Amino acid sequence: MNDESWFDDDQFDDDDQFDDDDQFESEDQREDDDDWRFDWEEEFRPIILSRGMDYFQSDRVKDFVEDSEGRCQATVIGTKSYHVVVQVKNNELIEASCDCPYAADGNNCKHMAAVIYYQENEHKRLEEPATSGPKIDDIIAAANDQQMRSFLSRILKSNQRLAFEFSNLINPPKDKESLIEFQAQIDDIIDDAMDSDDYINYYNAESFESDLSDFISDNIQPLIDARKLKLAFEAINYIVEKLVKVDIDDSDGEIFVLSDECSDAWTNMLEYADLPLKKEMFDWYQEHANAEMDFFEDIIEEVMFSEFKETEFLQLKMIWSAKRLQEAQLSKDTWMNSSIAEKWALYHLKTMKQLHVNDAEITEFCEHNLYYLQIRKQYVDICLERKDFDEAIQLLIDGKQQARGYSGYVNDFSQQLRNLYKVLNQTNNYLHELWLSLTEYKIADLDDYRELKKHYSPEKWVKERRRLFKEMPVNTDLDPLFAEDHMYDDLLKSVLLESGVGKIELYESILKQNFPKQLLQKYAEVVQKKAESTGTRAQYQGLVEILNRMKKYPGGLQLAMKIVNEWRHTYRRRRAMMDELNHFLER
Repeated sequence: MNDESWFDDDQFDDDDQFDDDDQFESEDQREDDDDWRFDWEEEFRPIILSRGMDYFQSDRVKDFVEDSEGRCQATVIGTKSYHVVVQVKNNELIEASCDCPYAADGNNCKHMAAVIYYQENEHKRLEEPATSGPKIDDIIAAANDQQMRSFLSRILKSNQRLAFEFSNLINPPKDKESLIEFQAQIDDIIDDAMDSDDYINYYNAESFESDLSDFISDNIQPLIDARKLKLAFEAINYIVEKLVKVDIDDSDGEIFVLSDECSDAWTNMLEYADLPLKKEMFDWYQEHANAEMDFFEDIIEEVMFSEFKETEFLQLKMIWSAKRLQEAQLSKDTWMNSSIAEKWALYHLKTMKQLHVNDAEITEFCEHNLYYLQIRKQYVDICLERKDFDEAIQLLIDGKQQARGYSGYVNDFSQQLRNLYKVLNQTNNYLHELWLSLTEYKIADLDDYRELKKHYSPEKWVKERRRLFKEMPVNTDLDPLFAEDHMYDDLLKSVLLESGVGKIELYESILKQNFPKQLLQKYAEVVQKKAESTGTRAQYQGLVEILNRMKKYPGGLQLAMKIVNEWRHTYRRRRAMMDELNHFLER
């Protein structure tokens, strides 16, 4: 490509220089601001922070552990129990993970926020000297009527939830009237967010989510706290039925957040519901657990099979799950119907175990449904609990064959099989499975490689390693294994075959001492090849980075200077490139 063929150099240089000036100005401003710091809360949406604070204040953070580096692990109780790992350093979020569905989509969730708030509170509590607080009963007894009224007035004006709860205490509303009022408020929130086409667009979606979440927090949660559970249940159900039908651009997961709020409310209600209300709730869930409820179908089913643990409900769930399983199995043989059938088979097996159905019935059900990989996994666990190791081994061997094409399942079955062989001291079978893993399932996995190596003498390992490499698929990346066993000649050969410098940078620390000339020459070849094409300023900066790496080798400075001088003549019309080379020469 000619120097002139990409774009006009003058235009490129002006635009590029403008961008750089903006960048430098931004960096200068940041350096001048001594108080600047990145707040971890900026990594979370405001509504998520609010819900995280609610979770923290509701004592939903359990089993909190913090290590010496400030890395925290905890269980957060929501619709399910979620495992959370977070680390905040210098007020910046370093690490955050949670096994909830919202976080699985790459979002920072309320469970993470709850754990961070818990950590901050723990730090504050430890820093403050221990003091014995005043006794509430004594304070109330000492207050006069005017003081009580004044205090209540100030508190209730600043806290809508408490005001609502206090109002219900003084003047309990009739449930029917309250429900009608709630429905009107919910309708207003939805109508206000919609445009003329009855659509909630991207720009209105977040405020819609925030308003409806606030409604749940400010109106329905106080009902639950006041044990007005039937009204709370009917109000949440109305929201759910509305959300299923609403037309919205929820690119940022607004519907998921709201569905999670509804699910949490349901779970919270079930903690306090008496048996008659539970029956009413169960009937509603069973009636609405269908495709018409869209994304709420799975949520409803999850609530049903996580809660309702009384024998009466377990028996109903046994009958219902068997019926739904049969319906799915009789449907046309599609992947979706198979997936649905597997789900209901799992629910049915879970309920069988909760009802303590006899072993023979559980065995018969599992053997009849081994087509479903999740049922096979469950049956393996059952066999291990019974110490029926031979059956478990055969299930795992057959499972690997059945799961061909599903690498996750194959790896799981193989790992479980290896663990079982190891426990049973079946060393030959263990090594054979480890070998299969390295050559077929988790090809060239470094941890498995190290584990296999431990079982051979140094002399025998050389022979076994050669055979192992030969059985691995063509084009397997063996570089990590070369590095592990100090096979530096083989590693160098692989590094030099690469078109770029990624492998050099990765293995430079272990190759540089023995092969400085070869690595320097490779750098020179790559940088010359990259320079042949006109590029952006960022690409020219990349060339300079390579030149700077070359300077660290014996003779590297002289070679880099020679290349730069050639470029200053050959590519003199590339102003951005010349600019970056001048920066290199000034250092």
